[in-house]
Amino acid sequence: MKFALIKEQKSIHEKRVLFSPLQLRKIADYYPQHQFIVESSVTRCFSDAAYIKQGFRVDKNINDADVFFGIKEIPLHALQPYKTYFFFSHTTKMQPLNKKYLQYLREKKITFYDYEKLIDNNNKRLVAFGASAGNIGAYHALRTYGLKNDLFNIARPHCFSNIEQLKNEITKLVIPNIKIVITGTGNVGNAAANFFKSVGIRQVSSVDFLNREYSYPIFAQLHTSNYIEHAVTKEFCKDDFVKHPYKYNSTFLKFAKCADLFVAGHYYVKDMPMFFTQNQIVQNDFKINTIADISCDLNQPIPTTIRTSTPKNPIYGCDKLTGNEIDYKNPNSIAIMAIDNLPCELPEFSSTEFGNQFATKIFPLLINNPQHPILKRACVLKKGQFTKGYQYLENFLQFENNFACSRLE
Repeated sequence: MKFALIKEQKSIHEKRVLFSPLQLRKIADYYPQHQFIVESSVTRCFSDAAYIKQGFRVDKNINDADVFFGIKEIPLHALQPYKTYFFFSHTTKMQPLNKKYLQYLREKKITFYDYEKLIDNNNKRLVAFGASAGNIGAYHALRTYGLKNDLFNIARPHCFSNIEQLKNEITKLVIPNIKIVITGTGNVGNAAANFFKSVGIRQVSSVDFLNREYSYPIFAQLHTSNYIEHAVTKEFCKDDFVKHPYKYNSTFLKFAKCADLFVAGHYYVKDMPMFFTQNQIVQNDFKINTIADISCDLNQPIPTTIRTSTPKNPIYGCDKLTGNEIDYKNPNSIAIMAIDNLPCELPEFSSTEFGNQFATKIFPLLINNPQHPILKRACVLKKGQFTKGYQYLENFLQFENNFACSRLE
């Protein structure tokens, strides 16, 4: 079988790759019966020369490969019919923006595996950039708060090589006695929490966060049950929430009245309630003035995330009165950091960590046991047909198409 590493084309900021040259060399040596090629790229964090040095063919034409490994969505014109692909598609949650993309994958009879769906029996992600995103997002959160409040100005993450260097930069600062609230207890939220702890910011319970004042900076990491409740019972049931999110209300406002900085690392559930409303933002007791939205789902469930930002221009302001974009330094604004590809800022570090996960947990299955449940759960399309776990996407596409036709008529 012939495997190919694809160049990234979705964004000029995207420099990640599945395997570093050294990782790919180790894999090729372990599986000599298979071939590995690399698509030429001038933006990838590892140069073409580095792969050539390890003995790999680097070419602009890799269409002879059987399996293609990317990171983000591959441009439609670059997708080859009847081939097998691995990448993040942002389709399985029925994202409207990628509906046409999903249709194209189906029409071209492609077999497609989504990295996001490589999970174990407990629904835990086996490969993810979440830890990198959480660490870099936590750094950005403190940097954004410092700029918003004229406290300090530190370099952007891309000026460093790894997470430890980011932490060292933060330890040089004098951080005031701010309160930071984190949502999310997965890879992203846990990494952000560990970052703050490692730089000397103390963790407190959600109860103490709401009821106590401190002379030093603190943070609370919230579980969904801390800020979401059933509209009738006032309780939280995870399984019911996932099935019926529209039956739940947000109670996050009590934290917004205490927190200075909000770091959003939660997993978005379609139709979940908004964390807060435009009317609540303008109230005098709404204290948050900086939001680092690592989850970065536009307009919902955080209404101030009105667009994504970029590593080059990571911060914008959201006017508390109108909801429109303004200068983040404006006193009437909330400063928003909403980079949707944070691991790109440390591409070599992020790629190597992700590649290690895939090389140890997934690639051996792909070679030796392609029908393994882990791979079957991640296979969205098999030769253009939705697999059993993703039949709902067929209904999604059909409904969308019918709805579009009705509007045209």
